[in-house]
Amino acid sequence: MVADRINLENISNQKNKNVNNSVNIPNGNTPSRTLDQAFAELKQARAQYEIENNSKKKRHHKTKKKTYDVFYSGSISQKAKQNRAINQDKLSFKGWIQYRIDKLKYDKKEIKKLAFITTGVFAVCIGLVSTNYIFAEYAKEEEIQQKIATNVFETNEESLNIQKIIIENVEVTKSKTIVEDEARELPFNVKRQDNPNLPKGEEKIVTEGAFGKKLVDCIKNYEDNKYIDEKILKETVVLEPVTQVIDVGTSEFLSKLKAHIGDTLYVTENVNLKEKADDKSNNQCIILESLDVKLEELSGDWCKVTYEDYTGYIQSNKLTSETETPGIGEKNRKQKLYATLDANMDLTKPSGLTLEDYKKVLSGNAEDTNKVIEDNAEAFYNAEQKYNVNGIFLASMAIHESAWGTSKIANDKKNLFGFGAYDRSPYESANTFESYSDGIETVAKYLAKNYLNTAGTKIYDDETATGMYYNEPTLAGVNTKYCTDKEWATKLFKYMDMLYSRL
Repeated sequence: MVADRINLENISNQKNKNVNNSVNIPNGNTPSRTLDQAFAELKQARAQYEIENNSKKKRHHKTKKKTYDVFYSGSISQKAKQNRAINQDKLSFKGWIQYRIDKLKYDKKEIKKLAFITTGVFAVCIGLVSTNYIFAEYAKEEEIQQKIATNVFETNEESLNIQKIIIENVEVTKSKTIVEDEARELPFNVKRQDNPNLPKGEEKIVTEGAFGKKLVDCIKNYEDNKYIDEKILKETVVLEPVTQVIDVGTSEFLSKLKAHIGDTLYVTENVNLKEKADDKSNNQCIILESLDVKLEELSGDWCKVTYEDYTGYIQSNKLTSETETPGIGEKNRKQKLYATLDANMDLTKPSGLTLEDYKKVLSGNAEDTNKVIEDNAEAFYNAEQKYNVNGIFLASMAIHESAWGTSKIANDKKNLFGFGAYDRSPYESANTFESYSDGIETVAKYLAKNYLNTAGTKIYDDETATGMYYNEPTLAGVNTKYCTDKEWATKLFKYMDMLYSRL
């Protein structure tokens, strides 16, 4: 069975020829069908082509009956054996095979004949396979015919709009532009370097980076006025970029304290300030626990610091920060306030205590049975702020003169200082005030004007000091003309020390 061959190349050419004849791209001069109509005709032509193609692939088999000679061994003559034949319908296939095997023993020509027959059987098998293929093609042809009859075809939901694609490509306009001396930025480099005086992992810009400048000659390519790419012809650098330098911290000590060079740190114990970063170096001074120093730089396990008028070295493990030791800053403040206390301190200098500090040191004293001193803590604080008289000095005077607010003059005349009293008649001569706070303010003003400042000193409300009883702004200086008791200054200092220590 021989199948007709199909020249696929000719069919493809014919197909393309049909498509070209059916579809004309609009050019404004030749009337034509739309692409949608052309596409419909193309689908119809494709279906017709499939039918014709399958028709040409039909195959036919014709089987001729063959007569096979049967060789019999026996007593009949040789001629009878050769002429004896049995029709294919009368001899079984198994018998025929046995016959051929027997005959091979006597006839070499039969061997060739058997080989030819075997080849023929193989050809028949191939023909059967071809027949199955043809039957499949017939089924496919019937399926196509059915689709044509019912107008059922698979729809491509993502089909391309051929008309739109052709128009878009036809309308694309390409252009080139030559640009000369176009100014462009040159990016700067970034350099990172280790800094042992910076907390580990922290970065600090040492030198700011700056862009450079270059002039560029180039050809730029456009499609529909949209930039596509360019070809650089020449570049000229007119300004070099400045490299940005960044310090990267490596100090675990600063990272732990969350501190930086120049910050305030605190000593964790009484320490000696050394001249050099060496245990055997000379001592400059002793720094008491919780007092603060200014960190200057790191030097191995030592820190260079400044304390008051001294600059020296302290081992880093004896320093801490507010972050690492919460509350040490407040402790330091109070420690420094207490450190200012001195028998010869200047009483015109503010104590530095806050209102909360006044309430704390003047409250809860067992001797203040009537809480007169405690209830007037704010009055002592205000007098200091207004008249520049140490408020703890005023409170100590009130405690000493009124026996913690329990004296008759204090209770009857709201006079905590015995102000205006004379030795011969203290009660009768003492001034009377409307309130304890009124008496506190009057005494503060009187001391600032006559005892603590030299004549002509501006003190408050455009008032100036007389300096009438001035003899130094200290406890001893006031004691000279304020009180006949020579131990008065010593007694007041004890009260002041007691109150300061309550911080």
